[in-house]
Amino acid sequence: MEFFAPVFSFIVDKSNKKFQKAFLIIVIISILLFLDNVFGFTYYYNLSSKVDILSKIHSILKDNVLDLATKSKLKILTDQIIEHKSLKDKIWDLIYYNDKPKGFQYVLYQYLSSSAFLIIVMIAGIFVTYKELNDPLKYILRKPTSIIKTYFLVELFLFTISIVISWLFSLIPLIAGNVNYNYLANICLNGFIILLIDIFYLRVKKINLKNKTPTEQTS
Repeated sequence: MEFFAPVFSFIVDKSNKKFQKAFLIIVIISILLFLDNVFGFTYYYNLSSKVDILSKIHSILKDNVLDLATKSKLKILTDQIIEHKSLKDKIWDLIYYNDKPKGFQYVLYQYLSSSAFLIIVMIAGIFVTYKELNDPLKYILRKPTSIIKTYFLVELFLFTISIVISWLFSLIPLIAGNVNYNYLANICLNGFIILLIDIFYLRVKKINLKNKTPTEQTS
């Protein structure tokens, strides 16, 4: 409980923004779901409960005093217990399919949808670099070779990140048997990641401005 005390304090603190509180809650829930998926806490708990109940029903069925109607109902109950699925299992069955498409077209669409916003940034980088190379005033502070070198390093970094994100998103199971839903989810997730990075950057920038002295801010 001591672990959750700072989290609870952060959530009830009115000075913190609602977005920050919501983001923290989402992160905590995601971590808990991940740990549950890795260690199987709920799975083994449900399995243990099923085995315990089925063992008791099996012991009752051995009683010769039971009438056929009761035995029949207990057998039906046994089947229902065995076939019972948790909400998590039902959601997984709904979205999970093994027949994901393959080939160059899927890889291309997967990459484009997973890294749409990063690709836009990389394309914008070309125009920014071209503009700098055609501005003589820039050469006073930086040489053209330095500008081109910086461009290639930034583009290489963004491309590497886009490949990693595309691979991570490819691990998402096929949604409702339609790969187009996956592409749409990729775009939404990619936009969400960029939004978080932007918010984090603005947050850090705001903190740095607060920490600066009035003289530094005017200069």
